[in-house]
Amino acid sequence: MALEIFELDTCEESPSRKNETKGWTKDGDQDYYPPPCVVRATPNMAAQIGKPMTIERNDMLHLAQQGDLVWIFKILGHVVKHIDADGFDAAIMLAGSSMALLSVALDGLLDGSVKKGRKRADALDLAAHATLGMAEMFRTGVQLADFQECFVTGGSTITGLTTVESAGVRGAFARGTIDGTEALRE
Repeated sequence: MALEIFELDTCEESPSRKNETKGWTKDGDQDYYPPPCVVRATPNMAAQIGKPMTIERNDMLHLAQQGDLVWIFKILGHVVKHIDADGFDAAIMLAGSSMALLSVALDGLLDGSVKKGRKRADALDLAAHATLGMAEMFRTGVQLADFQECFVTGGSTITGLTTVESAGVRGAFARGTIDGTEALRE
């Protein structure tokens, strides 16, 4: 699910405070309402389960309006990320499209597991839990390299890493992210 609301080029300066009972105030006028500003926002597919990363660009909103904007998108889930214009497309690609890119890697992991005797549903359950655990560990500050140095007895981790690195997987993901970001700008 991707929703894009396209931005306007200009918006008048909004008032700096809000009166809860009568609306916005500007120069003592209690009935003042700011002109509408349309922002560009993209929640990712995880909004379907209440776990989205919503990327929004609000260069033209006054601080007083940003709280309302955050409130609107937090209805979908708990995370709203404010991105400036220069980094907006790259952020959309990473937060929105990375799930599709990572699904290719996950599908390959499942195929390999099935080839070695696991049932696909069981393999998916194992991979889903490993992925959730990895995501939570990132939030605690664990670095990517920490996962690559976590070796399982028998050399399976380093053997698997050597295989995917020699196939150029890292470069393919980087190129996919770069190309996807450039496609957003066209």
